[in-house]
Amino acid sequence: MKLTKRHVKFTSELRDQLAIYFNEHGYYLTDKEFVEFRYDSDTYSDYVWLYAGEDKWKKKFSTMIECARTIKYIESYWDEYKKTPLAFSEKILLYTFSGVPYEKDPVSHAQKNPTRMEIPFDNCSIEDISNKLIYSWETLLKPRLDQYSHIDKLDSVVNKTLEKIDFPVHNDGIWFYKMIIAKLAGNPMYEDIYTYISQLYKKCISDETMSTHKEYYKTRLWVVEQLYLKLRDVKPLDNTSLI
Repeated sequence: MKLTKRHVKFTSELRDQLAIYFNEHGYYLTDKEFVEFRYDSDTYSDYVWLYAGEDKWKKKFSTMIECARTIKYIESYWDEYKKTPLAFSEKILLYTFSGVPYEKDPVSHAQKNPTRMEIPFDNCSIEDISNKLIYSWETLLKPRLDQYSHIDKLDSVVNKTLEKIDFPVHNDGIWFYKMIIAKLAGNPMYEDIYTYISQLYKKCISDETMSTHKEYYKTRLWVVEQLYLKLRDVKPLDNTSLI
């Protein structure tokens, strides 16, 4: 759908206003159209995204920010496998938009993202909107990223069950992350986690009828087995902080 001039103007002005804040804090704009700010340190990288929409019927704009963090030490254990055909996953570990405390609408009882705002066309202060988004970043999103940048806290949520979870890891690499995090945290369930994942992929291979899908699961099982060997002599971290 083609964006209106009003929508483009609103997004670009809001992006430029937010850039003042994020540039002052060491972030740089990596994509003007998609609006992604990025921060790189020796131990992690942060990503902050701005989304802006327009509802011409309601005569409102909508805005929302989301963010994620890559922890380099965790990524280092399976970087070499990410380019393996059919086993690729994004280098993103922590997504916070699915983990910020959602509020329930008192009427519909639907969950609302607290970083999302709707702004009438005729009452649109770019500076005010920017300040509110920055407040959400400082009080909700970044603290959540920092909270889950400790191996014990991360393990307590990622491996609270043997099954797949959606937060704070939110991509196709979840099974590999579960193994790495459990090992680094000294989780006594590590062997059970490895066995569960291995059996899961073996069952997928057995049940799958399409050859291309079988190869997909075989490749991912191979990565699991290679990762298990790589982690065999790794000791739990003494320092729980990952950044």
